[in-house]
Amino acid sequence: MSKRWRIEVSALGSDEAKAEATVEAANWMTALKTGRAALGETGGLPAGANLRHESGGAVTIHDGRERKTYRLFPVEAAASAPVASAPVEAPARKARPKTIAYIPSEDVAAVVQSASSAAQPASAPAATVVGQPASTPAAFAPTEPAAADPARANRKKMAMTMAYMPGEDLPVAPRQVVVGDQATADTIQEAPLPVAPASQPPSAAPAPGTQTSVAPAEAESAPALTEVDVELLLSRDADPSDENPLRYRERAYVVPPTLSPAEAEAVARGELETLQAELEEFPTGKYVSIAIFDHAWDEHPARPPMVTLDWKDWHGDPVVAFPLQDQPSRPLSVAPAPAMDQAERLTAAFEACQDLFFLERPIDALEFAVRLLAELLPTDVTIASIYDIDTNQLRAASVLGAEGIAGRGVSADTGLLGAAAHEAVALRVHDLSAEARFVPAAEGVPGMRGGSALYMAIGHHGRLFGMLQLFRRAQPRFSRHDAELVRYVAEQVGEFMGQFKAVQARAPR
Repeated sequence: MSKRWRIEVSALGSDEAKAEATVEAANWMTALKTGRAALGETGGLPAGANLRHESGGAVTIHDGRERKTYRLFPVEAAASAPVASAPVEAPARKARPKTIAYIPSEDVAAVVQSASSAAQPASAPAATVVGQPASTPAAFAPTEPAAADPARANRKKMAMTMAYMPGEDLPVAPRQVVVGDQATADTIQEAPLPVAPASQPPSAAPAPGTQTSVAPAEAESAPALTEVDVELLLSRDADPSDENPLRYRERAYVVPPTLSPAEAEAVARGELETLQAELEEFPTGKYVSIAIFDHAWDEHPARPPMVTLDWKDWHGDPVVAFPLQDQPSRPLSVAPAPAMDQAERLTAAFEACQDLFFLERPIDALEFAVRLLAELLPTDVTIASIYDIDTNQLRAASVLGAEGIAGRGVSADTGLLGAAAHEAVALRVHDLSAEARFVPAAEGVPGMRGGSALYMAIGHHGRLFGMLQLFRRAQPRFSRHDAELVRYVAEQVGEFMGQFKAVQARAPR
């Protein structure tokens, strides 16, 4: 059933409408396309745009490439709000699902309480402590450019930034820095390691030039205040381009494994404030991703990071997760369905798929798809396979929820795999035990002969790049909306994989 929508177009970052139109449409997507046509534009949702659903059915779309903002309102909602009034403050947003390859915790740990430090000698540099960061970025005064830090200047290029694989820890020579609850370029200072023997009386005066941090006796719940070794491990920057409208900053740091998750979070927030200050002069479209590891690594981490922090300036507050702390407790069986309707799931998938801009290899995109679907669509087993044209095989590259499948190669013409590959549609099977085309020994999950499944080929412009397989041992069966979600993710991953000439493809038969 169609209804009336009003579309307003303004410059990015401005609330003044430069053009508007009223159209009839069944939903906001159709209204956007029809409205743009009425205003002399073509197309629907702009590529790479950021989308936000608001109360009352309103939708806001930021197009970073064309520097435009589109706002869509159902006419009933639009009529109740004065056009000339100040924009209504957006409601608090839910944390979006993470898109990194490891599984982050669904719960954000409690923020650490801040603690004050003891008075410092006037001759010694001010020491800061690990504590609770401010809820909003602090203002930064302009500073003179600092001399390049040799340790930071000799940065390695991020070879793979989204996945981790077992590997040996590599030795590092950490620099000694002080990290505090307001850590910035000014408060991260070269400093000696603290020397505080347990037998030293509390009232003993510090030696000249020595930095000390003392926690108040009543702050028993606060983490121990300490100076922290922080080493910049990897750094990656990307500025807006024709292919990527975002300004991206990625950092990976190594800290001592003795740090608590709360202290590691304080380190991440301090680094975020430094990067926010560096990016302050740039317009909307800033994305910062920070990971704090308890070990050094070269190609791939041996373990997930202690803390991850992702900040997108169009969302507001950063999203913090503790992958290492919560990894063992995450179940692989089907959990209750997320409290999200289909529109919210598609919106979450749309926003998450913007991160495909920052992956470097096709296999990373398969890992990305598995983790994203695990958060939006609970399953027992999810398999992402890559197509090998030389052998005409689909080889399992990323597997979640089952052992002994990774690396398995199966002919692309086998059973349901072949049907999904040739039909290029989301193939739903409600009962595998009754499906004659299903070959459990070749394409199934060991020990699982029944249940339901969803197959979706990954391709682009008629070429096959891979396959997604999702399995459930019991109810609920995969729905039409589930298939729509998986198809969207597969299309986005397929478009990304199509950029790589190294990925061979075949034309459909």
